[in-house]
Amino acid sequence: METSTEEKIIQAAEKVFVRDGYDGARMQSIADEAEINKAMLHYYFRSKEKLFQQILTGKIKAFLPTILGIIQAEMTILQKFEAVVDGYLKMLSENPRLPIFILFSTYRNPVILEQLPREVFHGLIGFIKKAIRNGELKKVDPEHLLVSMMGMCVFPYVAKPIASHMLGKSDDEYLLFLRNRKKEIMTLLKELVN
Repeated sequence: METSTEEKIIQAAEKVFVRDGYDGARMQSIADEAEINKAMLHYYFRSKEKLFQQILTGKIKAFLPTILGIIQAEMTILQKFEAVVDGYLKMLSENPRLPIFILFSTYRNPVILEQLPREVFHGLIGFIKKAIRNGELKKVDPEHLLVSMMGMCVFPYVAKPIASHMLGKSDDEYLLFLRNRKKEIMTLLKELVN
């Protein structure tokens, strides 16, 4: 199936934004990467900001149904933890540079944070609180637990150059390390379940 011009632009823009950051990305660089002229780029996307928002919104919308489905599903707390970790790690393995892209972009332009839906965080915190009330989970601070879960998933991707160097791992060895991440995270989370 042939990629549409709009999809080619989005793929090219994502690559340029990740490589150059929001401030460093130029519309001409995106047009060059997409192998189109700048006028065509402006026809589809009037500004760099609109293009960036479309990419960020697309990534978030692709991941939201997974998390919202987990929040609403009838599962034990451990099954929910596993589903969240699995979904998050899958998204990260498919988009390994996305966390750096989002972190750097939000530091440079905090307005971008308005694109990030808080209801997902509130939903995740809600199911942790419910598990504590029901005696399924040890008494922990739900906000700290959620941020710790996210950190255990995201940090190995954000810190790949440093972590792989410090651990003495080649690229292939580090990929294997990342594949084993879910098992290690779940080992730690099981300790919190009553």
